[in-house]
Amino acid sequence: MNRLALFTAAFAMSIVFFASCSQSELNTISISEATSIIPGNYKVNNYDNGSGNTTAYDSYTFEFQSNGTLIASNGTDAYNGQWTIQTENAVDYDKSVTITITGNADLDALNHTWFVEELSDVTLYLTDDDTEILQLIKN
Repeated sequence: MNRLALFTAAFAMSIVFFASCSQSELNTISISEATSIIPGNYKVNNYDNGSGNTTAYDSYTFEFQSNGTLIASNGTDAYNGQWTIQTENAVDYDKSVTITITGNADLDALNHTWFVEELSDVTLYLTDDDTEILQLIKN
C-alpha cells in the first residue's frame, strides 16, 4: 500500500512539474497555446504591490474567458473587463498579459500589462518586474 501511495504522489508531482511553464519554457509555447491554457476561474493566491494586499482580493473570483472577457465577482457585485496575452521583446520575459477592469480601487490596481512569470493548467503568475506581483490559482 505504501508503494502505491508513493507512486501516486510521484506521478502527481511529475504532472505538475511537466505541465507548468517556467519563464525559460514560456518562449517555447505559442500565443495560441498560452491563450488556450489561461481561461478558467481563479482566486488570488498572492498580490503584493510592496505592502502585501492579498486580503483585499479574498472574496473575488476572476473568470478569464476564452473570448478575452474578464469577470471579477465578489459574491455581491460582478465587474466586467478584458484580458489579452501578447509576445514581449523584454530581456527577461517572453509573454505579457494585459488586464483592463474597473469598478473599485482594488480592481483598478490590477489594470496593467503584466509580464508572465509562470503559466500552467492551474497557475498564472504575473509581475510588473518592479514591485508588484499577482499570483492566480485556478479553482
